[in-house]
Amino acid sequence: MRSHPVKDVAMKTLILAATLALAAAPALAAEHVVRMLNSGGNGERMVFEPSFVQAKSGDTVVFQPADNGHASASVIVPSGADTWDAGLNEETRVTLTQPGVYLFKSRPHFALGMIGMIVVDSPAANRESIDGFKPRGSLMRARFEALKGQL
Repeated sequence: MRSHPVKDVAMKTLILAATLALAAAPALAAEHVVRMLNSGGNGERMVFEPSFVQAKSGDTVVFQPADNGHASASVIVPSGADTWDAGLNEETRVTLTQPGVYLFKSRPHFALGMIGMIVVDSPAANRESIDGFKPRGSLMRARFEALKGQL
């Protein structure tokens, strides 16, 4: 059976167009895992590892209770972003839809300085909210300032 030159060109054009479309498609969103720990790798108690995450819009953060007794919750999120307040020992998935800074905590251990920060794309969207946050206690202040220093 003979091939038809017009059909062959049309098929090759279609294949080329599909290949170019796939190559131009944006990369898949990333998934970042944040473990909730009683003791971190550096010896600090009541920590998130990592405590600072750089992400892109559309990425997901998975909060994993590696040790019992933790519950992740948002403290500050950019305008238009969803807040979260997970149950005790609950793995939680948060899809980051808005650029800016997300400050989060372990509800039971917030007073012990168990906080973390996610920056999505750029901190500009809600930097004032972060700069205006006033943590209580010396450990909380020290951890918050260390996170803020990474912006």
